[in-house]
Amino acid sequence: ENDTAQLTLSLDVLYHLTENDVFDNYMHRLFNSSLGFVIIYSSNTENNSKEQGIHVRHREFTKWVNNYKKEWELYKYVPNKFPLSKDELDGSFSDFFIYRKMTTD
Repeated sequence: ENDTAQLTLSLDVLYHLTENDVFDNYMHRLFNSSLGFVIIYSSNTENNSKEQGIHVRHREFTKWVNNYKKEWELYKYVPNKFPLSKDELDGSFSDFFIYRKMTTD
Protein backbone atom coordinates (compact mmCIF):
# COMPACT_ATOMS: atom_id res chain seq x y z
CA GLU A 1 0.00 0.00 0.00
CA ASN A 2 2.95 2.35 0.53
CA ASP A 3 4.80 1.16 -2.57
CA THR A 4 6.33 3.76 -4.85
CA ALA A 5 7.92 3.75 -8.28
CA GLN A 6 9.43 6.26 -10.70
CA LEU A 7 6.46 5.78 -13.00
CA THR A 8 2.84 4.71 -12.50
CA LEU A 9 0.47 3.79 -15.32
CA SER A 10 -3.28 3.86 -15.76
CA LEU A 11 -4.39 2.25 -19.01
CA ASP A 12 -8.09 2.25 -19.92
CA VAL A 13 -9.17 2.42 -16.28
CA LEU A 14 -10.51 5.88 -15.44
CA TYR A 15 -13.71 5.75 -17.49
CA HIS A 16 -14.66 2.48 -15.78
CA LEU A 17 -14.59 4.10 -12.33
CA THR A 18 -18.19 5.27 -12.23
CA GLU A 19 -18.43 6.12 -8.51
CA ASN A 20 -16.88 9.41 -7.36
CA ASP A 21 -15.23 8.02 -4.22
CA VAL A 22 -13.68 5.10 -6.11
CA PHE A 23 -12.36 7.51 -8.76
CA ASP A 24 -10.93 9.90 -6.14
CA ASN A 25 -9.22 7.10 -4.18
CA TYR A 26 -7.74 5.63 -7.36
CA MET A 27 -6.40 8.97 -8.57
CA HIS A 28 -4.82 9.81 -5.21
CA ARG A 29 -3.14 6.41 -5.07
CA LEU A 30 -1.97 6.65 -8.70
CA PHE A 31 -0.22 9.99 -8.12
CA ASN A 32 0.92 9.35 -4.54
CA SER A 33 2.63 6.12 -5.65
CA SER A 34 4.77 7.84 -8.26
CA LEU A 35 8.07 9.55 -7.58
CA GLY A 36 8.40 11.12 -11.02
CA PHE A 37 5.93 10.33 -13.79
CA VAL A 38 2.31 9.25 -14.26
CA ILE A 39 1.02 8.06 -17.62
CA ILE A 40 -2.73 7.94 -18.15
CA TYR A 41 -4.40 6.45 -21.22
CA SER A 42 -8.01 7.54 -21.08
CA SER A 43 -10.70 9.78 -22.45
CA ASN A 44 -10.67 13.32 -21.06
CA THR A 45 -14.21 14.56 -21.54
CA GLU A 46 -17.47 14.90 -19.68
CA ASN A 47 -19.47 13.69 -22.69
CA ASN A 48 -21.47 10.67 -21.60
CA SER A 49 -24.26 8.92 -23.42
CA LYS A 50 -26.68 6.20 -22.39
CA GLU A 51 -25.43 4.03 -25.25
CA GLN A 52 -22.14 3.55 -23.42
CA GLY A 53 -23.84 1.71 -20.60
CA ILE A 54 -23.54 1.86 -16.85
CA HIS A 55 -19.90 0.71 -16.81
CA VAL A 56 -18.52 3.77 -18.59
CA ARG A 57 -18.33 7.29 -17.20
CA HIS A 58 -16.12 9.75 -19.01
CA ARG A 59 -14.49 12.44 -16.90
CA GLU A 60 -12.35 15.44 -17.66
CA PHE A 61 -9.71 14.07 -15.30
CA THR A 62 -7.19 16.81 -16.14
CA LYS A 63 -9.36 19.19 -14.09
CA TRP A 64 -9.09 16.80 -11.13
CA VAL A 65 -5.29 16.72 -11.44
CA ASN A 66 -5.14 20.53 -11.64
CA ASN A 67 -7.28 20.83 -8.51
CA TYR A 68 -5.79 18.10 -6.32
CA LYS A 69 -2.25 17.46 -7.53
CA LYS A 70 -0.80 20.91 -8.06
CA GLU A 71 2.77 19.58 -7.82
CA TRP A 72 2.21 17.72 -11.10
CA GLU A 73 2.30 19.20 -14.60
CA LEU A 74 1.08 17.85 -17.90
CA TYR A 75 4.44 17.11 -19.52
CA LYS A 76 3.18 15.70 -22.80
CA TYR A 77 -0.12 14.97 -24.51
CA VAL A 78 -0.05 12.25 -27.19
CA PRO A 79 -3.22 12.00 -29.28
CA ASN A 80 -4.34 8.56 -30.29
CA LYS A 81 -3.13 7.58 -33.77
CA PHE A 82 -6.35 5.59 -34.20
CA PRO A 83 -9.19 7.70 -32.78
CA LEU A 84 -12.66 6.28 -32.45
CA SER A 85 -14.37 6.22 -35.84
CA LYS A 86 -17.64 8.05 -36.46
CA ASP A 87 -19.53 4.75 -36.48
CA GLU A 88 -17.67 3.76 -33.27
CA LEU A 89 -16.76 0.35 -34.65
CA ASP A 90 -13.00 0.77 -34.46
CA GLY A 91 -10.39 2.94 -32.77
CA SER A 92 -10.32 4.30 -29.25
CA PHE A 93 -11.57 7.41 -27.46
CA SER A 94 -8.45 7.41 -25.26
CA ASP A 95 -5.27 9.46 -25.58
CA PHE A 96 -1.99 9.44 -23.62
CA PHE A 97 -1.42 12.06 -20.92
CA ILE A 98 2.06 12.11 -19.39
CA TYR A 99 2.45 13.95 -16.11
CA ARG A 100 5.73 14.94 -14.50
CA LYS A 101 6.24 15.84 -10.87
CA MET A 102 7.63 19.34 -10.59
CA THR A 103 10.76 19.78 -8.53
CA THR A 104 11.18 22.46 -5.92
CA ASP A 105 14.85 23.06 -6.75
